Amino acid sequence: MNQDNNNENQELIDLEKAKHETRYSDSIKKRRFMQKIAIFAFIILALLLATTRFSPLSNYFNNAASNIPKLYNVKDEGIKLAIQNNFIQRVGISDEHAGLVFTVDHLIFDKSRLIVFYTIENTGDHRYIEDLDYDVLDETGNHFEAGKTYPKYNDIDLNKVRKIHDYFDLILTPENEISDSIEVKLFEVIESEVNEEYSNMTEDTANGKDHPKAKELPYTWSVVIPVDKDLFKYGKISYDINKTIEIEGQKLYIDNLTIYPITSILHLRYDEKNSMKIFSIEDLRLYDNEADCKSGLNGFISSNTDDFTRGFYFESNYFRNPKDIYIEGNGIKAIDRDKIEVIVNTEQLELLKAPDNHLKLKKTRAVRNHTNANSFSLHFEYPKEGLSFDFNFKDSKGNILSTNSMGYSSTEEYSEIYFNIPKDLDYEDPITLTLSNYPNIINKPFKVKIK
Repeated sequence: MNQDNNNENQELIDLEKAKHETRYSDSIKKRRFMQKIAIFAFIILALLLATTRFSPLSNYFNNAASNIPKLYNVKDEGIKLAIQNNFIQRVGISDEHAGLVFTVDHLIFDKSRLIVFYTIENTGDHRYIEDLDYDVLDETGNHFEAGKTYPKYNDIDLNKVRKIHDYFDLILTPENEISDSIEVKLFEVIESEVNEEYSNMTEDTANGKDHPKAKELPYTWSVVIPVDKDLFKYGKISYDINKTIEIEGQKLYIDNLTIYPITSILHLRYDEKNSMKIFSIEDLRLYDNEADCKSGLNGFISSNTDDFTRGFYFESNYFRNPKDIYIEGNGIKAIDRDKIEVIVNTEQLELLKAPDNHLKLKKTRAVRNHTNANSFSLHFEYPKEGLSFDFNFKDSKGNILSTNSMGYSSTEEYSEIYFNIPKDLDYEDPITLTLSNYPNIINKPFKVKIK
């Protein structure tokens, strides 16, 4: 009997042990299952993060980035699209001198363009910035060969506004390569205590440095920026076009279109055998099935390596990835090659050669040897707007010289062109000016489908 009881007790113990082991085993399995779920969720999250481009400040910066176009007055739709796609690096590095703080806030670049967003803050007692200069250097100290925009703030009172938000826009040449770090320098900052328009100044005081109420600050603001090159690894989209457009016997070869993240460049050539000098293409447009890509980048319309090759700049649609892309134009602005030179005797104020009888040289008192100013002006009149000259000209001995400035104005009857020549410039009459633009339009619309 005792043996039977012992057996029963042993069975009960074994049963409880089995239940305990079962519960323990289930608990382990449950924990392992939960761990697998957690690991799986972590992997999914990691994949989502890996396939999404984030800036260094993640969601905070994503929200802040949406305000950048408004804060810096960005009109370029290509730049806006780049910012929306986080194609922008936050910088936030400053340099301060005499209560004036220069901060590089953000950076965007591709193979052909560099955008530097910045803030100038007055923490002292500064008023108006009449003028400034800047430079961008690579990590070896060499400055970038680039077309640059120059801002003007002479109508902004820093005692009231305190901060200026703006951006430098550089059009890079093909040989430029963004290094692992760049340096942005701000210098020759000329400030004034009064807001005096340049139009109210005399010729001798129009330059900010000579303005009696302006002074140049003796400082250079310098910001060194480590470049996040991984952020800007987007390449380019190229379309071979290879189309020939012929307008009144003049041939244009449209070679290709290259679209970078913040720049589009249309490459074309003028036939060297053309009998006319082509100055421009009328109403040249690049557009897609969603929007126009505006011509010109902050004032930069085109570049050229010679007289026959052109690269026309447009806003980028890189991040829009449109279904269709087109270019079109309405003709060309051109003149016969034997009419592009204008010859003038500056001593007698005689127009010896002109493209037509509509161009007039106005008789003025400020001739070569009869003016007290630093330069004298050849004053031309023409019934249409759009006539201009190259800055370089040559004298009768073939010497290549340069004007120090040109000016333009217009009335209801005609346009005026002022070609200014330094008074102390040594040259022999007559001089030869070369037309850089002429309002002779040959209309012939064309349209080319690129994509």
